[in-house]
Formats: sequence, structure tokens, C-alpha cells
Amino acid sequence: MSSATPGRFASDAQQKWYGGGFTAEESAAAHRQRRQPKGATPIPPPYTRPYPPYLPGHQDPAWGVPVAGQELVDGDVIVYLGRLYRIHRFEPYVGSLSGLLGEGARTAFSGDWEMAIGPTATIRILPREGR
Repeated sequence: MSSATPGRFASDAQQKWYGGGFTAEESAAAHRQRRQPKGATPIPPPYTRPYPPYLPGHQDPAWGVPVAGQELVDGDVIVYLGRLYRIHRFEPYVGSLSGLLGEGARTAFSGDWEMAIGPTATIRILPREGR
């Protein structure tokens, strides 16, 4: 190997070939600048959402009222993504989310639509009549 400094190019010709056209002196100066200690890294501002956490009108009963999953009964109407689903039956939940949903999880059925519901999950339903 040549007598060049380890990690540096052996000649200006090699530097031009691999180094993008910089001279050995320019490359060495850039290397020295990278090695100098930097000042404190500025801390970015905390993340803030550019939108409110809830849609306007989320308190309106048409958007549904929150109830716990264990309080759902046959005939309740779930409000989900702007659609209404009347529950006509429940079955015990059997699936891979059992540990996440919790003990007593069940599946609510409305026609061909179904939803896994944990007992402590908050579900939005239309107000119950007479209750």
C-alpha cells in the first residue's frame, strides 16, 4: 500500500475518480469539519394534531351514545363509520384477538355484518327507546 493516510485516497487521480472531483485538500477539510463537535441538537416541538380529536357534533345522539361492550343487548343499533347496524344476536368470540379483547368477548351480528366486542370496549349506539 502507499504511504497515504489510512482511510484517505492515495493520490489526487484516485480522489477525482472516487471522490467526485474534489481535491485531497478539499476532502481533508470536509473531513475535519465533520469531526468537530457539534452544538446541542435542537429538540423538535411536540407533535400536535392538525385536526380536533373528535368530529364536530360527536355529542349529537345521531352519532351514537357511548356504552360499554358488556352492556350491549339484542336490538341495540351500533353506529359505526356513519352506518347503523341493528344487533340481532351475539355469540362468544372465538379468534386470535381473545387476549386483547378480554375475558367475555363476544361477536355481535347484524345481517352479514359482524363486530368483535370486548366487555370493556366503548361502543357507540343509538339512544335506546324507553330506557
